[in-house]
Amino acid sequence: MIEAKQCRTLVHVDLTVADMERSVAFYTDTMGLLMLEDCTVETEAARFLSAGKASKMRMVFLTSGSTTSFMLELIQLLDENDQEASGGRRDIILAYRVNDLQEAIRAMADDGHQPVSDVIPIELSHLGRAKVVFYRDPDGYLIEYVEFVK
Repeated sequence: MIEAKQCRTLVHVDLTVADMERSVAFYTDTMGLLMLEDCTVETEAARFLSAGKASKMRMVFLTSGSTTSFMLELIQLLDENDQEASGGRRDIILAYRVNDLQEAIRAMADDGHQPVSDVIPIELSHLGRAKVVFYRDPDGYLIEYVEFVK
């Protein structure tokens, strides 16, 4: 069992989307969320999430206020030509912030759970650097553990 202080802070929920502009408009104009970050990065996380079809992903982080304690992250998977590359596949990902990613991985292994990805570094323009690793829950949904790196 992972200690509550180690890994129980839900930091964001990811939605993979087909049309980022349409989704951003819905969540900002209709739902009233505020944009915190909008960036495109080339990362192994895009390759993992797209089963090798995408090399980049555009990530838009939305929040209901100035706090970053919980966010909605919209992800659009992009190929090398910045075209949508998910092939219609949509995922919901629950992302948990951890203080120590290696400790979280050890705790998950102790409970019999193995990651479905390698540890992946990500650098965001406003939120900074992070390391992430992905697991699947019993129904196949992705669980992401995130350690922000100073």
